Amino acid sequence: MGSYHRIGIIQRKLDAGTTGKALLGILLALLVLLSACPLQAGFVDHLNDPDDIGMAKVPRFGHSRLLVVPVNFDTSRRPKLSMTRLRRFFANTKEGFTFHHYFHVNSLGRFDVETELVEPVNFPDCPFLPHQQERCSLKRGDATAVIPAIGVVHRIFADLDERGTDFRRYDLNGPKGLPDGYIDGVLLVTNMDRFGIAFPFGILHPDLAVTLDGVTITMVAISAGKKATYLSIHEFGHLLGLADQYDEQRNTYGLQFSAMGDWHYDKSAMLLDGFSRYQLGWADPVEVSGLLADEAIEPAAAGGKLYKLGRGREFFLVENRAAIGPFDRWFSQAGLAIYHVNLDAMPLSARYGWLHTVPFCPNCSVWRPLVMNVQADGRFDIQFRRKKKEPADLFQSGDAFFNTPKTFPLHATNLEQNSHRYNGNATGIYVTDIDSDSRAPTIRATLQAPRLKNPCKNLHCPPKTSCTAGRCLERKEEAESWPWDEPDIQGKDSPEDSTTDLHLQKISSKNPLSSLDVPQARLPLGGCMSFEDIDWRPVSIILLVLWLLLRGPLRRAYERRLRKKGSLGDDENLKGRF
Repeated sequence: MGSYHRIGIIQRKLDAGTTGKALLGILLALLVLLSACPLQAGFVDHLNDPDDIGMAKVPRFGHSRLLVVPVNFDTSRRPKLSMTRLRRFFANTKEGFTFHHYFHVNSLGRFDVETELVEPVNFPDCPFLPHQQERCSLKRGDATAVIPAIGVVHRIFADLDERGTDFRRYDLNGPKGLPDGYIDGVLLVTNMDRFGIAFPFGILHPDLAVTLDGVTITMVAISAGKKATYLSIHEFGHLLGLADQYDEQRNTYGLQFSAMGDWHYDKSAMLLDGFSRYQLGWADPVEVSGLLADEAIEPAAAGGKLYKLGRGREFFLVENRAAIGPFDRWFSQAGLAIYHVNLDAMPLSARYGWLHTVPFCPNCSVWRPLVMNVQADGRFDIQFRRKKKEPADLFQSGDAFFNTPKTFPLHATNLEQNSHRYNGNATGIYVTDIDSDSRAPTIRATLQAPRLKNPCKNLHCPPKTSCTAGRCLERKEEAESWPWDEPDIQGKDSPEDSTTDLHLQKISSKNPLSSLDVPQARLPLGGCMSFEDIDWRPVSIILLVLWLLLRGPLRRAYERRLRKKGSLGDDENLKGRF
């Protein structure tokens, strides 16, 4: 029996059964889905594996055509989507805040995504489970929604197929810039309450993928609510391979200055953060080796360069963030955004590795996240979830970033804004002499990092560029294929020649604070599903979650059985045993 037929059986049980049956159905579905050994799938690994385009990611270079499908649920009770608003946002124009223009600016013109909006797919009734039908909407974390959602997605594509949709129109692009048998991308914009997800239904099991006109579809991005259009940018970012960078556990505010972070999906049109663009190959990076004095740094929204300071598992990225045209309008004045990157918190690229972002999201660690905003005011408001002052966290005239005498690991009881590694070791990294006033929005600054014997060794240059003296310059021939150099992603820090520290004239005051520490955990996960290769740590986490979900229904079922036998009184229960 194929997996799709199994899903159909489970869905019928979900529609008719109790909560206990629903949860047992989910357990059966997980066992069915994980019993197979499908294609390698990184999905939201933040480009840790950049070579699974098609089956687990959409293309990020060249020209793609994106299928945008409005979906109206429960049309007898809920208002339909505004097609006027959708046509305006998904217009293929390089003017204003449109989906097309947004990705053109972020990618420096390296990714040209054409959107094609089709007529809506309408569901007169609500196709979800009984407990989801009151408002005909889904809630984040509702595990019971997985199985019916797969059926709904299949019904949407069946409807499009019946209309005569030619899906070959949406396979223009692939790893080599040519059609590859996988769709370039699908966005479902719905009239549900606020909801967003990148749904990898076809990655869960090959039989669940949809193939129409010879084109295979393995995942869709879904956005809903009043801000569904802007939310679609974030969800499409997942299809590109980017993970969530806000703090899903609400310990902190997570990453600021990013559409994948704590952006409110508003008209500020926040760009992707520098690290995400660097991973995608959408930035022009400069490896700082030694002293780079009085450098003119243009705004990111105007194609400005991204500066990388340091090597190994931890390094810093520096860019200019300023309001240019419709983008980055949150910032009233240009300033330098400095990111502390910690590759030890990268999502995994192994098979099913993207599942580890659920219990261990990349930016949920308070003091060891994947990407941390270095805050110019030194208050650590992001970590303590105090009132956010994002513009004050940019480095502007009078601010500086440098090593300090302290050598203790960053911790709630040891707070100091500096350029040290998280273990407290000094890096020899400085950003000083910042001038954000005289030539705004261009910022002049002096940057210094340890001198490198080969500044091109681990710099990730975009295609059609090559590294010369730590800078990525355009070239006619094709760049070397990815994945990028192994040592920077997997290796340890390597000793380099050092330079003399700069004489510092600008010192910023720091305010020591206190809070609880949330340690960062790493979860190795991968391999084909055989008993010899299974890593039981993630399996134990899945089993624990399932037990927490199932123990209540199992206890109640056992109580009913004992009462029927007369072994348990009507006023007794077994709560203590579960």
